[in-house]
Amino acid sequence: MADTVVTGPLSFTGKYLTKLLIESGKTVVGFTNDISRENPSPGRLDLVCFSFDDVDAMASAMRGAQTFYNTYWIRYPRGEMTYERAVENSIALFTAAKLAGVQRIVHTSIANPSFDSPFGYYRGKANVELALKDSGVPHSILRPTVFFGKEDILINNMAWLARHSPLFLVAGDGNYKIQPIAVDDYAALMNEHGERDNASIVIDAVGPETYSFLELVQLIRKKVGSRARIVRVPPRIFYVASLLMSPLVRDTIVTWDEVRGLMANMLVSNEPPMGRTSLKAWLSDNAGTVGAEYHSERARHYGESKS
Repeated sequence: MADTVVTGPLSFTGKYLTKLLIESGKTVVGFTNDISRENPSPGRLDLVCFSFDDVDAMASAMRGAQTFYNTYWIRYPRGEMTYERAVENSIALFTAAKLAGVQRIVHTSIANPSFDSPFGYYRGKANVELALKDSGVPHSILRPTVFFGKEDILINNMAWLARHSPLFLVAGDGNYKIQPIAVDDYAALMNEHGERDNASIVIDAVGPETYSFLELVQLIRKKVGSRARIVRVPPRIFYVASLLMSPLVRDTIVTWDEVRGLMANMLVSNEPPMGRTSLKAWLSDNAGTVGAEYHSERARHYGESKS
């Protein structure tokens, strides 16, 4: 019987949160797609496979826990996994948590979710939020934009491209905004909301700095000592270039919806920042390692080889 439940304890945000919870003395049940992976904290972390088609089994694994921290979602559809199915799986998790008697759910959503969004990612996130509200379980819905930190996908792989390519393409004019939050700050925020009372809350979770995408590229280029030439190109050219490069890294570098969402200023918030860590300072501190290796989305979430 564990104190808390976390989805994705071996992934990215869930890993940082799990480490923080264990360091504070808590025990964790971690739902994952692959329990064969090495358990970093045996005795403190119990790895359990997702069983979305067996809510009772998931409820049994959650029973006794006070708080459920949910980071489950998909970045893009792949194979039989669609956003609609991810919504259904999220509902199964909330149902299991309620059956198990969990007292509070802390859920990772996204800034600017909308039922009317042209992007499936944001429509799906809006539907998951509605399902959580309808569950009746006290909750915190946290809405981040994008994360930075060791092993992150976006910032790291931008740095990797800056290190390895003579050109760095920017879609359109590059003036659209991005407001990333440090993964350590976000894990601490999730932990804080897990300790709250029964009141439910919805807040954006973003960092203290806002950059235009062009400014972000220039910052990363400078910090890693890249000489890549920054070239602005039409969005379709940018996307086609990413498709041509994807086989080289055996990964989906970016989707067309992600390009459109970025350019639509979906990765920025009008609310006060919840994170404190400066991306500029973090890049200075980690200039020697950020972008040293490519971090694959497919390898992390689908177990596909990076080589």
